[in-house]
Amino acid sequence: MKKIALIAVTQPENKIRILSRNNFDDLPEFISTFRVRHLMSSDPAKIISLKEKVEPGIYEDNLMTEVLKKWKINLVIPFVPEPKDTAGAVLLGDKLSEMRYSKQDVEILNVLISNIALAFKKLQLQRKLVLEELEISRLEEINKLMTYYVSSVSHDLKTPLTSIKMFTEILKEQEHFNGGKANEYLNIIEGRK
Repeated sequence: MKKIALIAVTQPENKIRILSRNNFDDLPEFISTFRVRHLMSSDPAKIISLKEKVEPGIYEDNLMTEVLKKWKINLVIPFVPEPKDTAGAVLLGDKLSEMRYSKQDVEILNVLISNIALAFKKLQLQRKLVLEELEISRLEEINKLMTYYVSSVSHDLKTPLTSIKMFTEILKEQEHFNGGKANEYLNIIEGRK
């Protein structure tokens, strides 16, 4: 193949991302104008092709003919890791032999692409696990910081309160503080009223 590219639909943004490409120099421009809904037809497992670039019997999409011609894409083979879940597609230009794509070519490509779909799904799951582990690690760190903060605040409050209580007891032992309002205030400070 003269041109080949692997694209994927990112979730939840629902945007197309280029995973790999060879001789598709204008692919970023194509991606910026192409809509995800074009990739996801009514049957996401259907191959989209240009009639003149494939043997009869291979699916073609008349709605996409002009788009495919403009960007010199002859064949779009979606990869589907789960039923009705289009994850991306392989885009193909002309064959090196300049011949049409045959049913046998498409069958071989489908086998290869099904392996790509499985690997892609595995990568998505691994990415999800890594993100979950990072989130757990972040939450554990926040929990440690909160525990440290509560411990520090508790310590910082206990020290002056202990001093206040100690001075209250000293003042109560003084004769000129026994009675009247001073004694009432000292009882409030001690927490007896």
